[in-house]
Amino acid sequence: MHRPKILIVDDEPLIRWSLNERLEREGFEVVLAETGNEGLRKMEDESPRAVFLDIRLPDMDGMALLSNIKERDPGNVRELRNVIERAII
Repeated sequence: MHRPKILIVDDEPLIRWSLNERLEREGFEVVLAETGNEGLRKMEDESPRAVFLDIRLPDMDGMALLSNIKERDPGNVRELRNVIERAII
């Protein structure tokens, strides 16, 4: 059975681990990246259906990474701004 793939880009190991554990229990295939550049490579290699992005990454800003992803595949990017705004508040 094909499981939807989700990419998590976060430099905090505990956040990557906890999201990975939860999403795998829910039936998703999870791909992990620690930096923005690694996330871009995995976007191209793995073609995930969704991406969880950290705003602060060691090599680039999460919003810059989102812009880069949108440039590469503009037809498939939908932002969930309310989720981001609620997470920050």
